[in-house]
Amino acid sequence: MLSFRKIITLLVLFISLYGCVPLEPIQKPRGTQHFGNGMYSPEGFAIGNWELFAKANKSIFAKGKYINGLPDGLWTLWDTGGTKNAEFLFANGKLHGEYRLFYSSFTPEVSGKLKTIGSAYEGILEGTFKRYNPDGSTLVEYTAKSESVVNVSTGDRYTATKQLSADRRYIDLLVETIIAVPQRQSENKKANK
Repeated sequence: MLSFRKIITLLVLFISLYGCVPLEPIQKPRGTQHFGNGMYSPEGFAIGNWELFAKANKSIFAKGKYINGLPDGLWTLWDTGGTKNAEFLFANGKLHGEYRLFYSSFTPEVSGKLKTIGSAYEGILEGTFKRYNPDGSTLVEYTAKSESVVNVSTGDRYTATKQLSADRRYIDLLVETIIAVPQRQSENKKANK
């Protein structure tokens, strides 16, 4: 019988020789963990007011409007605990105007409190940004142009750059999901006909 140490040694040897452990976690494609409730145009584009829900617990994830399959106007998003976690303005499917991010229900003591106010122009993060601590005090306030920090009025450049980058990643994830849900549903409907 093989000892635990021998099994681990053989496993490590096998993995190093054949490289069978993925380096990146396997993720589901965007839009597969949510479903939506709304209308489609005859061409198959999402139109009008929609509500998107998390498949896991059927809780509302997002609410907003589509024009020709692209988000437009005000979109509000909630976390799985039911706390509003973001408000975005869209124009032609791109983030455009002021956005707000809120602390999630996963930190109950600050759940729903304002976390970030930022702005975007045609999908690019730029303008004045303000990030708040959980107690409501300002962590950092800065100006960005073309997604680069150009001036810091409160806090330091490192924190400002880190926050801008974190916002970009988080916003991209949410926007991709908002766009993907009705597209995926439309594709599934066509495939099932």
